Amino acid sequence: MSETRDSIRRNASDPLLVYDAETNFPIGQIINLSDRGFKLMTEEPAEVSKVYSCRMPALDDIAVKKEITFLAECRWCHLNEETTWYDSGFYLRKISPGDLQIIQTIKRKWMIDLSNRINTPITDPNDKKKGLLSKLFG
Repeated sequence: MSETRDSIRRNASDPLLVYDAETNFPIGQIINLSDRGFKLMTEEPAEVSKVYSCRMPALDDIAVKKEITFLAECRWCHLNEETTWYDSGFYLRKISPGDLQIIQTIKRKWMIDLSNRINTPITDPNDKKKGLLSKLFG
């Protein structure tokens, strides 16, 4: 995989946890996802440069298997002052082609979810927030 960050990232529309495959403890919740990596929200700081053996449940309506497995390296971690949790960036080091296909399918689902939210007609005539930016940023 290339080291550059040119892959399309999708923000999570479903809560999705990543687990340490060795301990079965949750590492964190996915904030966004690309073909090359992901951003997690973690309760404790992730160790930068550490390669984690991970497992992630596949969304029920997407995959025929229950979970995917991969190796991911933490590239950065910092405290999010607004949430008091840690934001951590992970790079996918090793993932099977089939599991990568499931990640791509999850990203497509999240893109469709966002599109549906944006394109939902406003049913409340008193709602003053009728513009696209109001729908996106509320």
